[in-house]
This record gives sequence, structure tokens and C-alpha cells, in this order.
Amino acid sequence: MGKTRRRLDATTRRAEIVDAAATVFDGRNPHDVTFEEVAAAAGVSRALVYNYFRDKGELVAAVHLRSLTRLDAVLQQAGRSAPGDGTLPVVVRTYLRFAAEDPEAFRNLVDTEAAHHPEVKAARRRRVSDLADTWGGSPEARVAASAVMGLLEGATKEWLEERHLGADVQRVADMLVHVLREGLPTDGGG
Repeated sequence: MGKTRRRLDATTRRAEIVDAAATVFDGRNPHDVTFEEVAAAAGVSRALVYNYFRDKGELVAAVHLRSLTRLDAVLQQAGRSAPGDGTLPVVVRTYLRFAAEDPEAFRNLVDTEAAHHPEVKAARRRRVSDLADTWGGSPEARVAASAVMGLLEGATKEWLEERHLGADVQRVADMLVHVLREGLPTDGGG
């Protein structure tokens, strides 16, 4: 007797396929994963995966956007819990903790190939714009917002790859906050 398929609405089915893809991508280059592997993990046919995603780039972008949405929700919650001047340290620590707790989700965010997909570009532009708007929305604020996001992504990636060397989340967060507020320290410490 065959496996009984569940009838799901399109949004739920698409989300299940994206979740399955994220699981299959774990520890691998997403571009090496086949639609067949994703379909098997989702319990659907390869044709159904193609129904929702025209190509691998679109599927990789969907996983990227899923990770971005999760990170944004965590950051918004953290930002609300620390109003005023305390927001920056909380947001930086939250960003690092998100990466530590779900390194694959974070790696999806820094996948440079996914960053070229139009939906991902638009989502990243919205993030920069939202941050820039908190600083007045000028062109200079947009450049600064992009720089802050780049710093957080680059530093978090480096920390995630090198944390076995003893880099503590709190110390890394303190150093990043110091750099963002006051520039690079001159004594080499944090």
C-alpha cells in the first residue's frame, strides 16, 4: 500500500518544501543538492518541487529568505526588549547567538550566489532601508546601514568559523559594539 499524501494549501506546501531544502542543505553546498533530494526529504515528487521553484536558484533564494525572515524576527524582538541606548549591544549579541544556534541558517544568509536573486536583493535592500530610516533615511544613512550590516555579517561569519579558537560571544559582541560606536580601538583590545 502506498504512502497517503496530505492535501495542503499552496503556501503550506511551499513552506514544507523550503524547510526540507534547508535540512538537505545542512552542511552542504546548496548548489550541489538535487531537486530529487529535496523532493524525497519533503515527501513529494520532483515535479511538485519544480511546480513551486523554476530552478535551483529560486529554491536557494527561498531558503535564504526563510533564514532572513527568522533572523529579522529575532532581532526585532531583541530590539523591543532593550529600548534606547541598550539596543545596539542586544542586537549584536542576538545576531551572534542566532548564528551560533543555527549556523546553517546563518550560512544561508551569507551565500553569495543567493544574494544575486532578485527577491533576495529586494529583501536585503529593505533591511538596509529600514535601518537607514531609523537614522533619518538620507543617502549617507543608507551607506552607513549597509556598512553596519556588512560588518555584522562578515564578523559573524569569521567568528562562526573561528570560534573554536576561544572567541567568546560576549567579548566579540562588546568589540563589535565598540567598533560601531567609537571606531577601532587603538590598544588592540576590546
